[in-house]
Amino acid sequence: MRFCNGRVTSLQASLQHARQKLPRCHFKALRRILAAKTFKGIYSSFLALCEHTEVKPFVNHQTFYTSLKSKVISWKAKSLWTKLDKRANRKEYLQGKACPHTNVLVIGAGPCGLRTAIELAMLGAKVVIVEKRNSFSRNNVLHLWPFLINDLRNLGAKKFFGKFCAGAIDHISIRQLQVILMKVSLLLGVEIHYDVMFEGLEEPPEQQEGPEKIGWRARLQPLDHPVSEFEFDVIIGADGRRNTLPGFARKEFRGKLAIAITANFINRHTQQDARVEEISGVAFIFNQQFFQDLKKDTGIDLENIVYYKDETHYFVMTAKKQSLLQKGVILEDLPETARLLGHENVNHDKLQIYARQAADFSTNGQLPTLDFALNHYGLPDIPCSISHPSLPPKHAACVRERHGHKLLLTLVGDSLLEPFWPTGSGCARGFLSAFDAAWMVKSWASGNSTPLQCLAEREAIYRILAQTTPENLHKNYDGYGINPSSRSIMRGGKLLLWCQRVTETYQDVKIENMTSSWRNGLAMCAIIHRYRPQLIDFDSLKAKDMIENNQLALETAEQHLGIPPAMTAKDMASFDGPDKLSMVAYISRIYDLFKDEVPEASIVPTNAIEEDIQLASSSATSKRSFLSRLTKRMKKSGRKLSQDADRILEENEKDRGPPLSPIAMKRKSQDRKDADFQRKKQILMQGSQGSNSELDKERPEIGIRGQNKVSGLAEQLTAQFRSIAGLTEMDGHAVGNKQNGSVGSHRSNTCFFCAKHVYVMERLSAEGLFFHRDCFRCQHCDINLKVGTYCFAPDTGDGGTGKFYCRLHFSETQRKEENEKRKKAEEERQREEEERKREEERKVIHTIPEDLLTPISTPSTPTRLSVRR
Repeated sequence: MRFCNGRVTSLQASLQHARQKLPRCHFKALRRILAAKTFKGIYSSFLALCEHTEVKPFVNHQTFYTSLKSKVISWKAKSLWTKLDKRANRKEYLQGKACPHTNVLVIGAGPCGLRTAIELAMLGAKVVIVEKRNSFSRNNVLHLWPFLINDLRNLGAKKFFGKFCAGAIDHISIRQLQVILMKVSLLLGVEIHYDVMFEGLEEPPEQQEGPEKIGWRARLQPLDHPVSEFEFDVIIGADGRRNTLPGFARKEFRGKLAIAITANFINRHTQQDARVEEISGVAFIFNQQFFQDLKKDTGIDLENIVYYKDETHYFVMTAKKQSLLQKGVILEDLPETARLLGHENVNHDKLQIYARQAADFSTNGQLPTLDFALNHYGLPDIPCSISHPSLPPKHAACVRERHGHKLLLTLVGDSLLEPFWPTGSGCARGFLSAFDAAWMVKSWASGNSTPLQCLAEREAIYRILAQTTPENLHKNYDGYGINPSSRSIMRGGKLLLWCQRVTETYQDVKIENMTSSWRNGLAMCAIIHRYRPQLIDFDSLKAKDMIENNQLALETAEQHLGIPPAMTAKDMASFDGPDKLSMVAYISRIYDLFKDEVPEASIVPTNAIEEDIQLASSSATSKRSFLSRLTKRMKKSGRKLSQDADRILEENEKDRGPPLSPIAMKRKSQDRKDADFQRKKQILMQGSQGSNSELDKERPEIGIRGQNKVSGLAEQLTAQFRSIAGLTEMDGHAVGNKQNGSVGSHRSNTCFFCAKHVYVMERLSAEGLFFHRDCFRCQHCDINLKVGTYCFAPDTGDGGTGKFYCRLHFSETQRKEENEKRKKAEEERQREEEERKREEERKVIHTIPEDLLTPISTPSTPTRLSVRR
């Protein structure tokens, strides 16, 4: 008995040791997945993990992830599961039960196709991906918007790729991004098949017998592939521009020929490679001297160029056809674009020389070697292609029904909206379209919405996708989900109020909505004129010239503000007015540009105050009535500001401590009143070269009303119109003209700090200035600043615009500046005192009679005598 007990004890110990050893084996299998870098390597490592954990893949998609998670319990695996669980536990997924009976086929295992599959898997759908390739061979590099970096980190990108967006890096190669997303997809139960090509749809048979009906299926190559028997309710096209999914009509626009050259050079990760600075995007219109020097030195004529440093040195440039012909890259100028860059018409050796010269010149010869990386064919990775600019598909989704079976079709990624690579919009808008598609599938599967309602909601979101920028997206990146309201800023009401306040002084401009009020184009011209009066002559515009006004506003916004048009001038002037969603998205970009700027006095159109000026110039009494009318006019528009000011004053009253005595309160009120007046006077009249003496004379007449918020607002207009009404002596210059160094005069496409071009996608804005994120630093300690945590010292009159500081050094710097000002003032006072004394001495001398002034005899020069001996 004792022997049997010993054997049982020994067996239990062995089992316990085996249980402790088993998770280690599971973790090793998971670690192989984390380290895998190729398509087939990831796939084989995943199957090995399933074999070790005895979890069957692709059988039960609803329980696969939880079963796998319960088997792999190492600390490193738990950190990955925690990140995925945090995403999967969002309320819109309903614990993976939002789409439990929905089958989805995704065409293409690109970044957007994989990202769509991840969202659908978290919704509980059965997802199958078919990919015609069996390797990740794309070396091209993608620019990542901030929300993309946060989204990928939340999916565990750092677990799969430790160097992901380290430091200030904001880009990643397409190959590495596919590796990360494929690993996440497989762990969530997504079924992926490679070497499979989609060729079309197989409709359900018309006559079917039996309880089980055959639904929609795909026609694939090879024909006998198991996925050809897979029946699905939703199919998603994510195969890029070729878009093999039928049913989506496109309109092709043939404009100016654009030839794109992509070059990938080997990055050996040496110190010399690390020193080379990236080029985030240079276009001819922003840096003409660079491209002129390039053409002069090398004969290469480009329109733009971008350089990113990742696993390869990645260059992409747009070359002009005539330059390629002169350099011998294109052998013959053929009229057919398909044959122009055909294999027989391109000299690939000279194409490599062309790309090397462009890369070497743009990096100032800092790249140590210019050896091409190889593509999946073993050839130098330097494709040359013609960009065919085409309009997006008319619709983002459609529904087909055959013999009682409904099918939802939709597009994501480049299939839906072609990217503009200098701004990095391809991957960002592709991921947003993936979220939108997942939201539509959820609505489709819930049964609470009809097919038409699902399509209507999808189309409404699709219309504003092309206008999406980092500026009009929510900054709470952790809150991003498939619900569009969690990402886009729906601010139609706020936007309408802002437009009304900006244009309230313009005649013939009345904004009541975001559609018909914009037909004649005056509203948009008024907004631009309010902040950039030198760009538009508003007084010359007529309301009947609708198309001309809209065309002027759209061209001005594109050329001078960097805002591409969302529609044509004819569309805006149509009978029904412009589309509301498109208009909101477009005006939002103008709002984001101007929201931090303060309009100055000179921008008010003359036709808005012409009659008041005539009345005001007749007599002193009429001048007083003119000011009264201005005050009354401001009461209505200032009601909102008055309410806000009351709320702020009430909050401040709570923090002021015990009440003061009547005498002290009166003295404090007067001091505060004087300080407020001086501050308003300095800010509102900045840029004016006229005298403020008349304004000082009028100040005592304000009396107690001057302390009111609305009266203070009326005071602003009073100061603006005094010079026009004849109440202020002028020195020949208009009131409110911007000085050369003023904040508002700074160009929005030029970095305030480095004076280099800054693109909309990579710029920040503060105090009406625009700059690169990396350039936004403290003037004293050079630490990186963030919007909302900086301190700004405005122009002190030395010709500059102002300086930015961190909070720590702002007060110290201010004290130093005050001491310097005080010292300069003391020196100036001493100089004036000395000058005054000298002037008094001169006056005393001039008042003495001439007869009292006797000449002072000077001794004669002594004569030297010589003595002879």
